[in-house]
Amino acid sequence: MKLFMIVCMAAICSSLPGQERDAADRRWALHYSGGIKPLIRPVQTERPPRYSPGNAGSSLAVTGEYCLPGRWNLLAGYYRTEVQNGYGTRSMEGLRFGAKRYFLPSHTVFQPYLAGMGEWNWGRHAEWRRSVPASGIDAEAYSLNPRLSLIPGAGFELYLLSCLALTAEYGFNIGMASHSNAKISGDVIRDRGMFHSVSLGLKITFPFSLTWEDADNLLYILQETLWSMVE
Repeated sequence: MKLFMIVCMAAICSSLPGQERDAADRRWALHYSGGIKPLIRPVQTERPPRYSPGNAGSSLAVTGEYCLPGRWNLLAGYYRTEVQNGYGTRSMEGLRFGAKRYFLPSHTVFQPYLAGMGEWNWGRHAEWRRSVPASGIDAEAYSLNPRLSLIPGAGFELYLLSCLALTAEYGFNIGMASHSNAKISGDVIRDRGMFHSVSLGLKITFPFSLTWEDADNLLYILQETLWSMVE
């Protein structure tokens, strides 16, 4: 928690008039994000209470962004997602594309945005598994993964340096013509291919440049981190 507060203070201190030119010069960016396991959760239409709701999924995405006038960014890149439904896991990977709309001036260190994205899954379209554990419980699961998913979302970027930001994003994934069914000794778990996800990441903007204010922030973070370790 101390380190998080240090990083936030450094970001706030970096919101200086001298950085307005660097922010305005941003043309494109690279963004890496990964999902938080407990917060990747399917929207299930049927599940007996004694089974897990499915909260051990994972995701990653690597995207490039191109900055447009009017505080719009276009994005495209690679994604991979695994969704755990309480019995099994289904996997999707492919192309992510979409757009983001920002609302605050570009030199502001805190940048909230709304996003509209799509994902084209080139991975397995259908998955089927069956097992008979040593306990004698008969279980089988069938998943029809979407080829196309639509994802409305929202997030924010917190700029630590003029060219480096921490990111957080929520998305609601709507899989087109998708569903999962699992039968475990007569019990049924179902979903319709929709799930929530929360991800954290890092974003680097280009042209890449560092200012004197960035150097001060780096020294501040290093100094405060060392002091917090000593205390």
